[in-house]
Amino acid sequence: MAWKDEYSVGLDTIDEQHKKFIAMLSRLSDALAVNRDNITSILDELVEYADEHLSFEEKYFAEFHYDCTDDHIKEHDFYRKKIAEFQEAFFDGRDLLLVEMLEFLERWLEHHIMISDRKYVECFREYGMK
Repeated sequence: MAWKDEYSVGLDTIDEQHKKFIAMLSRLSDALAVNRDNITSILDELVEYADEHLSFEEKYFAEFHYDCTDDHIKEHDFYRKKIAEFQEAFFDGRDLLLVEMLEFLERWLEHHIMISDRKYVECFREYGMK
């Protein structure tokens, strides 16, 4: 997965966070194909960074009184649950699930950026985020 201009939601901070997230997915993909020794650290980084990004959005949902907060947080929680399941499976030695995890992450992120995140852009802009 690589950054495409069509992924931009038009909010610089959010776009930069999404770019970093996509770069991590690319690193995970490379690690699966080339050097599996780095997978654990990439997974840890991916989980930590994703939680930082999702928490960042959630902070502003509350601060900006975003109307669709509950639905959006449900999507975040689904992501958190799935990534934890994949991470646990990997640590249990079921590393064949990594390809499935990567596919899930790419599909989820693309859908989340292109559909769900675009819904809050107007609200965030009304409160001055650029």
